[in-house]
Amino acid sequence: YNSRHMSKLFNGIIKDGIFMSIGTSMIVTAAEGMVVNVGEGRAWFNGTWTDNDSIMELRLTASDLLMDRIDAIVLEVDTNDNVRKNEIKIITGEPATVPNKPTLIKDSGCYQYPLAYIYVAGTVAEITQADITNMVGTSETPFVTGILETVNIDDLVAQWKQEWVEWKANKESEYSTWTTKEKAEYDQWVSEQEAAMDAW
Repeated sequence: YNSRHMSKLFNGIIKDGIFMSIGTSMIVTAAEGMVVNVGEGRAWFNGTWTDNDSIMELRLTASDLLMDRIDAIVLEVDTNDNVRKNEIKIITGEPATVPNKPTLIKDSGCYQYPLAYIYVAGTVAEITQADITNMVGTSETPFVTGILETVNIDDLVAQWKQEWVEWKANKESEYSTWTTKEKAEYDQWVSEQEAAMDAW
């Protein structure tokens, strides 16, 4: 068995995405100048693990003198036999008057998942947090779902017991209210009958 066979064990148990509870979920933040930081985190895509166990610094290319551009910070998963590598990298966008996001690869065994898009305005020398649009947790780069979880039966039984107690108390209250009403109506009927009998 190779690693690809072993990864199939997780099919149906884990769906592709980034783990929300590990590190800072690979969230991208501004640092100094043209540097951004990719936070710690772990991901599962295309049957492979990516473990970013420390903050990763990435330096963007200097801004254009006139036009703006949009860069992408991506997690690239290349499953081709001659590569077999996962990497966090920058995809530099094309400068334009109205810039577009770079087209990401999602075929031929290579898949790029956006962690963030960064708007690089012309002539800027520093990236701010307002320039960063994080994509972690979106449909393009979702959080991991489908992890098998255990259920504590004690908690479940306790919940059922509490629901039963509340249901029983509600029914007893309803019954008490009903019997009180019925008794009052019966007593009134008896009084009316006795009064009618006396009058007769």
